[in-house]
Amino acid sequence: MPYVLHDAPLRVGMTVFVSGDEAYHVVNSRRMRVGDRLALQDPSGGRFAAELIALGPGEATFAIQSPLAVPEPPRVRVTLLQAAVKDKAAEWIIQKSTEPGVAAIHFFPSRYGSVAPRDGEEAGALGRHRLGGLQAERPSVSPHPGQRTGSGQYSG
Repeated sequence: MPYVLHDAPLRVGMTVFVSGDEAYHVVNSRRMRVGDRLALQDPSGGRFAAELIALGPGEATFAIQSPLAVPEPPRVRVTLLQAAVKDKAAEWIIQKSTEPGVAAIHFFPSRYGSVAPRDGEEAGALGRHRLGGLQAERPSVSPHPGQRTGSGQYSG
């Protein structure tokens, strides 16, 4: 079951509000309607089945119904090595590679990439992105949310 990260501890019986980018994702990307279900995961890794009970401008309201078991991490870990590219392309690469469960993305400067490396500077996605890894995780079916690791890396 796809999940959405929530920034506060969760427990059965709670009503929680999701706003901002997460609400946008629920409404526009997932096209959820009142009565649809998904999983919410709290910062400690607890995962819960939740039912969408209301939609408002920029906000979705969920009722926490039951705890869910977090799936085991995959046995195979896939790492993507990617030459630094322009911002829009880097965002697309992050999104499309995390959807099937890529565990780590490493952007590196390359003289053949679309963003030329510069002495003493990080180029393109390598310098500007610092990889918004958690943002890329939203549409993912990966069982464990990723973490940012060092310069130009995303690790899940």
